[in-house]
Amino acid sequence: MSEEKYFRFPLAILQGINDYGKPCASSHFEIIDDALSYGVVNAGEGLIKTQGQEVYDEMLEEEEEKTSFGKLSYHAGAALVGASMCGVTMASCVNLEKAGAVYYRYDDHKFPLVTMKAKIFWGAFYQAGYEQGRRDPPERGISWREFRILCAILSGKKNREGFTFMGWQEIQARSCGMLRAVYKAAEFIPEHLQPPYSQKQIKRTCDKLEALKFFARCRHSKGNRGGFMAYSFKHDPKDLREAVARWASFRRGDTVRENRAKDLNYALKNQERA
Repeated sequence: MSEEKYFRFPLAILQGINDYGKPCASSHFEIIDDALSYGVVNAGEGLIKTQGQEVYDEMLEEEEEKTSFGKLSYHAGAALVGASMCGVTMASCVNLEKAGAVYYRYDDHKFPLVTMKAKIFWGAFYQAGYEQGRRDPPERGISWREFRILCAILSGKKNREGFTFMGWQEIQARSCGMLRAVYKAAEFIPEHLQPPYSQKQIKRTCDKLEALKFFARCRHSKGNRGGFMAYSFKHDPKDLREAVARWASFRRGDTVRENRAKDLNYALKNQERA
């Protein structure tokens, strides 16, 4: 069975950062194309970290022989290796030197990263290409709104159980390529991200994505209203509910232990005073 492939790219790519480090208006296809460029370079560099320089050099040499590109810059070489790892056809999808430039451009905007399954990413890539008249319609396209909201959720930090909590306001901010604090202070939002998605739009889109089994959701609340929404791309709904229950139980245990430690310290101090 083949191993699942992923693309990793910064959430900030949604902003369309230019060469001067500023967000600017871009087409939907340009944004997703930049994510592809960053993703293949990141995969190539990741090989060095996980397998070592020698394995990387051997693979680079093999790919250069296959493609006859000649001597490449460092990041372009990483793009060539990463493209092979991600199953990307270079001639039709990626300009190597451009990929290296995109990676360098986002050097100060790396985190948080989005880790997206390749089959989801390609659905968005081909849909955006189709909407620009560049490609045929995909069999199962991902709309621009769906892509942005998936990026928002996938950029969240997972806990030890493998899910992340995220409210609609955080999704709203992250779907504009920013964390919530940065979003609230932002003086400019690029045209391709305006207007930011409303609570109703986010709810409708998340309902649809959940129904299509892109992820499972589970609300966790201490009372009858409000609470947090847990999202998981690895659990089914039943497993997620159980995982959220374990997480909540563990958190309650932590609170009990902390309270006991405080009580013990208080008692010891009282003994010393006596």
